[in-house]
Amino acid sequence: EMEIAGYDDLKVIYGDEFKKIEKKLHDLIQRSIIFEFGPSSSLLRVDTAVADYLLRGKTKLCAGLRKKLDTYVKGVVDENVTLTDDPTKYMIKCKDLIDRGDFKMEKLLIPSIALKAIIRMYRRGTTAGYEATANLCLEVLKKAHAVNLMDEVKLDIKFYLCLSFAHLGREKEFFLHVKDFQGIRRDFLHGFWFRQNHNYQKAKEYYEKVLAVSGMRKARNEYVIVLTLLKRYDEARKCASVQFEEDPDNPYYITSYFKCVSLCKEREAEDTDLMETLISRMSKSIVKDREQYVDAMKLLRMVRDMSLSRTEKYNRIEALQRQYPDMNSYLKDAIEICRNRLSK
Repeated sequence: EMEIAGYDDLKVIYGDEFKKIEKKLHDLIQRSIIFEFGPSSSLLRVDTAVADYLLRGKTKLCAGLRKKLDTYVKGVVDENVTLTDDPTKYMIKCKDLIDRGDFKMEKLLIPSIALKAIIRMYRRGTTAGYEATANLCLEVLKKAHAVNLMDEVKLDIKFYLCLSFAHLGREKEFFLHVKDFQGIRRDFLHGFWFRQNHNYQKAKEYYEKVLAVSGMRKARNEYVIVLTLLKRYDEARKCASVQFEEDPDNPYYITSYFKCVSLCKEREAEDTDLMETLISRMSKSIVKDREQYVDAMKLLRMVRDMSLSRTEKYNRIEALQRQYPDMNSYLKDAIEICRNRLSK
């Protein structure tokens, strides 16, 4: 929610409750989850890997803290502050302007602000989010020379631009900008384009080119998705197993592996215990919509349960549809898979 925060900011946000969280704050610092920096170590930031995990999981603040933070941000946005006056407040103002579509380049002089805003918009996972991402990328790149963006940062921005174009199906723009890449990133983007546009065999070929020369995690995750879409479940399971073993707490690897196991026609002796382990791990995750993911996994396991009648299985599907009128894509896919299996 905030790129950096000062102790003074947290005292204002938490008010009288600051003393209650101060001990926890220092514990997080001791565990290298939060770092102190700046003049007299007065500024704080969350470890990059931890922040990335929280962002990917779309973790939400509790309602009380959300209200306090919104009140603080609203007050800061109305202030006339510069980077040298107060870096924390300046970056809050930048984030607010960018989120509202106000892409003033003087607010993007810090490359990290622009790039993090782009990533944040992209992770909304909506058509509007991809449109906003593409617009911001193009705006930053248009004035890249004026703000002295390094080539590496420009390529990172173009990477998200191409991803957004792929989601939006904007073929001409995608292939215009993908030419700026070489090697595995170019092959990955081609694979992503073809996966998003339903040419799964072509996508598979590009991801195999990437994985033949690197262990790129994004490519391996995409490869699992493509193999599943091609109904090559045994191959998908092997690849998903490798991902899970490397990072067993990653909620996306847990759910991906579970789906592969549930879809394999040939059951292995350890499948029952494995599925229970994966459900248990997911239930402890802090990812947004955790309950939907867990219920989807239980549904995929239930459809294989021969002790339950077809009617009982259909009743469970209908109950989930009533419980989650605004369900996520994983649960939607699980319901579709189960309906297809029950119709045979």
